[in-house]
Amino acid sequence: MHRRIRSLLATLFILIAALPVMAQDPGEWYLGKTIKSIEFQGLKTVSRSEMDSLVKPYLGKSFQDDLFLELQGKVYDVDLFDSIEPKAIPGDKEGNSIIIRFEVVEKPVIDSVRFEGNSGIKTIDLLGVVVSKSGDMSSKLNIASDEDEIRKLYHEKGYPMAQVGSVERKTARGLVLVFVIDEGRQIVVKGVRVLGSQAFSEKTLKAVLPLKEQSLFNNGAYQEEKIEAGREALLKYYRDRGYVDASVSAPDVVQEADDKKKRNNATVSYTVSEGLQYLYTGVKFEGNVIFSTDKLAALFLQRTGQVFNYSKYRADMERVRNLYYENGYVFSQIESKEERNEEAKGISFIVQIVERDRAHISEIQVKGNTKTKDHVVLREFPIEPGDIFSKRKIEEGYRNLLGLQYFSSIFPEVIPVSEQIVDIILNVTEQSTAGFNFGVTYVPTTNSSTSKIPFGGFVKWNDSNFLGNGQNFAVSTEFTPDKQNLTFSFTESWLANQRWLGGVSLSFNHQQQTVAQDILSPVFTSGVPDPYNSYEEYKAANYSIPSEYMMTYDSLNFGAGLNTGYVFKMGLTDLGLRLGTSFTLENILYDDSKYRPYDPSIRSNHNNWQLSDNLTAYAYWNGLDNPVNPSKGAVLTNKFVLSGYTPFESQQYLREEIKLEAFLPLVTIPVVDAWRFRLILGGHSSYTALFPKPGIPLKVKTGNYPVVDGMMTMRGWSELVDFNATGIFYNWLELRTPLIEQYIWLDLFIDAVVIQTQEGLLQPISGGANVMSDRPNLLSMGADNFAFSVGGMLRLTIPQFPFKIGLAKKFVVNNGALQPASGELFKTADPLSGWSLIVSLSQSLF
Repeated sequence: MHRRIRSLLATLFILIAALPVMAQDPGEWYLGKTIKSIEFQGLKTVSRSEMDSLVKPYLGKSFQDDLFLELQGKVYDVDLFDSIEPKAIPGDKEGNSIIIRFEVVEKPVIDSVRFEGNSGIKTIDLLGVVVSKSGDMSSKLNIASDEDEIRKLYHEKGYPMAQVGSVERKTARGLVLVFVIDEGRQIVVKGVRVLGSQAFSEKTLKAVLPLKEQSLFNNGAYQEEKIEAGREALLKYYRDRGYVDASVSAPDVVQEADDKKKRNNATVSYTVSEGLQYLYTGVKFEGNVIFSTDKLAALFLQRTGQVFNYSKYRADMERVRNLYYENGYVFSQIESKEERNEEAKGISFIVQIVERDRAHISEIQVKGNTKTKDHVVLREFPIEPGDIFSKRKIEEGYRNLLGLQYFSSIFPEVIPVSEQIVDIILNVTEQSTAGFNFGVTYVPTTNSSTSKIPFGGFVKWNDSNFLGNGQNFAVSTEFTPDKQNLTFSFTESWLANQRWLGGVSLSFNHQQQTVAQDILSPVFTSGVPDPYNSYEEYKAANYSIPSEYMMTYDSLNFGAGLNTGYVFKMGLTDLGLRLGTSFTLENILYDDSKYRPYDPSIRSNHNNWQLSDNLTAYAYWNGLDNPVNPSKGAVLTNKFVLSGYTPFESQQYLREEIKLEAFLPLVTIPVVDAWRFRLILGGHSSYTALFPKPGIPLKVKTGNYPVVDGMMTMRGWSELVDFNATGIFYNWLELRTPLIEQYIWLDLFIDAVVIQTQEGLLQPISGGANVMSDRPNLLSMGADNFAFSVGGMLRLTIPQFPFKIGLAKKFVVNNGALQPASGELFKTADPLSGWSLIVSLSQSLF
């Protein structure tokens, strides 16, 4: 009603403002005119860009009454103004366009938020549940929501009679928002009883109740909603065990005053009437023509002759309904009638079906999107107006939208229009897709002889929904003691209105690297660094090189890349194929009057721009429920790289990367309304290998070998980064649990890795590794070739800030026994003591 009154007043204001023009051109002159601009006068605190982005979709459109009412509604809905006066102004002398001007008076700004009357709950806890903050505009909607949240918090803490109101007090400094609280008396549950049970013990039945009595691990807060929920839980427990006539009386609550603690103690009692236990004896169908009886019967998984389980029966019925709904028969009526055999204590059902014609979709609307274009949302749904309704396709579209990470909530709504027509409304709530990050990171240096502090900085900006078009645009730079880079990338995920992506990237990289020298006599062409006089002598030293014989050089790289790919949607799984190519110009700089690298490829690149290129083929099968923070499903990826299109280029190799990850939910226990205790088991196994191209020796520049970085790969073992690996077999197991489910998780992990080099497998030891030339490849590995680490990490699940920090304890196998390896933190006199710090600002996506 208020919205209609505002709309009528707004139209009246426009008519009054337009009278001068109407005198020259009678009638509603502004109708059909192009909206040239939309202005706001009176803005002081509200961001003009915020309002401009709100009204931008209406610019250039033809003015119509319904369009203006929609626009005005959006301006009112932001709830930032005490008054709004719209005016219509000609946009040019001829009156062919219109300027809509909103003269606004902003709501007052909150100087502080206070609470009066609270003693049972601390002010800091109350501040944690309210949206209204100092510096915000006073909003009646927000204040009403805050009152509800405070009241809800009190009810959760056992104050069922708590009342909450609010007042706004104007002071010399500004508006003070005060929440006035009447807490009432706290009630603590001291006892819970279940009476009348013969089939199950009271202890067993109490375990299924959500309301718990006070104990060491439970505060016993009295919550009325949990009392009734307990009655439903008992009924479900009995009915799932064949007691279909079981009943539970209304809970009896007895309170006693505890004046010493200024609270009431409550005892809650349930009385059960069990009835008889029944066996399941089968199901029959009536009225089905579209689907055969055999097909429908196969959907009933509960076996005859077993104790009847009501929840399983409901799930069986839901499968029948889904079969009809997924095939478009949404208006078919499916009911069941119970039949009992009292003598045999058996229960069966007749499923009665009234089949209707298939329903078709008339219209699909998107609501709640202000940045994301409608077509970006609609293209993710494998269903269009005119199609037959399919529940499965709606669920598939929901999963696709979830994978975009553009929305914090997605709610598809089906609206019946007629007996055979439905509309679909996709209600979405947008979240930020742009991220700007900067800061300092801990980066293990690849230069083993450097004394530089291993810290660097980074600046990253990216938007995965650039301009609301579903495109990805990113700019990033990183600067560490050894490396500086600048990268631009742009990806269009839909080309020609298909799931065909195309992307380009440009990059500049400067890297300072360390390599062995060969400048002392005798000088070799390749393969023997100083201070060794032969390859056999180098091998006998376990391929170790003293730091005084190392040199540093600078590498400059300019790169460009192109990539394309296609995604095949297969229900709740995806099959993706990608193909990309990259071209890099590299120049290596060092003082050749002082240094001579032992690697001939580095010497040939000195003061000489060389081209290298890669062809990358990538395939994946993704069955994860969430790409950022999965809780179930699996993903399999395979990446193949060919480096060097011709035999004359500086790098010549083949690279294969295979990865399998899987996640399984173990436990989900609701603890409070806003938090669930969950345990997710995750597993990972990957193999990365370099191979020579047929007839061409393996040529790989330092920095392009597979690496164990100690952060994302093999957590804690950063000292293994110095080895040029030709094969990495990496595995982990994780047990994940949420601290704040939407934002922070704790991951407990076990990592294990085997590393192969050209000289042989590594044997990890505390502080590094030895090369075992008698074990040339992974087929000859033993337990002592594994490096292990265990630990825990705090992980942020915010896509724009995927920060991780944790600790790892390293282990090796020595003489068949597991032995700890040294770490940098918490060291004691024991040389094998200490933990390793893990810090990462990146996320692993398939």
